[in-house]
Amino acid sequence: MYRALMMWLVGSAGWLCAAAVIADAPSADYIFPAGGQRGTTVPFRVGAHFLHGGSPFEMLGPGVEARPRIVRTETIWFEGPLIVKPASQGGEVYPKDHLGEVKIASDAALGSRPWRLWTSQGAVGGRSFVIGDLPEIVEQEIDGRPIPTRVDLPVTINGRIFPREDIDIWEFEARAGQSVTCAVLASRIGSPLDSRLLLYDSQSRLVAENTDYFGSDSLLRFQAPADGTYRLHIHDTSYRGLQPFIYRLTVTAGPYVDHVYPLGGQVGTAVDFELIGQQTPDKRVSVTLPEQGAGLFAQYFPLPEYASNPVQIDLSNLPEHLEVEPNDDTPTAGAAILPAV
Repeated sequence: MYRALMMWLVGSAGWLCAAAVIADAPSADYIFPAGGQRGTTVPFRVGAHFLHGGSPFEMLGPGVEARPRIVRTETIWFEGPLIVKPASQGGEVYPKDHLGEVKIASDAALGSRPWRLWTSQGAVGGRSFVIGDLPEIVEQEIDGRPIPTRVDLPVTINGRIFPREDIDIWEFEARAGQSVTCAVLASRIGSPLDSRLLLYDSQSRLVAENTDYFGSDSLLRFQAPADGTYRLHIHDTSYRGLQPFIYRLTVTAGPYVDHVYPLGGQVGTAVDFELIGQQTPDKRVSVTLPEQGAGLFAQYFPLPEYASNPVQIDLSNLPEHLEVEPNDDTPTAGAAILPAV
């Protein structure tokens, strides 16, 4: 009897150890909305697996303060159209929604903030939450046929293409001759969405469309042919859609920077940039570049009402020199001392 009891205890201990070893590590597929305007408090949902009711949560970087824990809530779900074989045999995962909240300081630096969550079985990181400057809205998701939602410009829209074959429609006013830029941020923040934008006028005539601009993220700019209401459609190019297919869509008739000159500068120095794009200022804009290592950097330029969209510039540790025209003849003075940019 004693021997049998000991064998049972040893076997039970081994089973428990094995169960602990094979316990599922947590994973996270999205945060929605994927960003917020500085100076606001943003409730969000994290789609995750194996959190068993909730987990600790942390958002890193200055100017953000997130609740220290996310908790399980009812998962938003739309069934969508029937999937026929063989597509129905493809793998799909269905994460559970967990609620959290983040307070964004009014002077928070613009750009991405990493976040992470963890359990006793591991940690999840690598995702981003974007701090913006423009007014923001979050899509009020509904099941069924898409209903146009009116927005005022400028705006950053936080939306999601869900379920499969979903199309979101955003409606706004534009004046004749007015230039409007519509820019998607999705794949660059880890969303599987391969976006397509289509713009229609008040007579349902197609005005402009775009599929790929920043990789698979779309951007279109149009000049309104007449005063009126315009409708912007966004969907996945393959009409896919699921919980992680989140996006940020900025629509503005104000400044939008396409390019800058020079293309960068020496770290820690003040540089005067010429901004090229929609409604950009005629005068150069001066910024002091950050003290950090050389490489690519997302720079936001200060403008009268809102900061610009981020523009990728190159930071260097070397002294820099700007071309001065005319420079077609052999230089006689002022040669740069190398190394330099």
